Amino acid sequence: MGSNVILKLLEYIEYYCKEAGYQLILHNTRESSIEESNAIKQLVEAGVKGIIIFPTEIEKYNESLLRLILDKFPVIFIDRYLY
Repeated sequence: MGSNVILKLLEYIEYYCKEAGYQLILHNTRESSIEESNAIKQLVEAGVKGIIIFPTEIEKYNESLLRLILDKFPVIFIDRYLY
């Protein structure tokens, strides 16, 4: 979250989530795929309705993220896409 662009994006996401009656829960995984998997698991167990994710910059997506896609769980990618 080291850039002003990302901070501004988070401000808008939070604003529009609130406008739609949702609460934004933020997890910073610091480019760790293990932390990303843990965060995804915690969020799903908490009953979130969808996930907006800026995935780690590794060559492949982690299994937790792929499982969400296969299960048709609402996921929005920021600055990435599935090949």
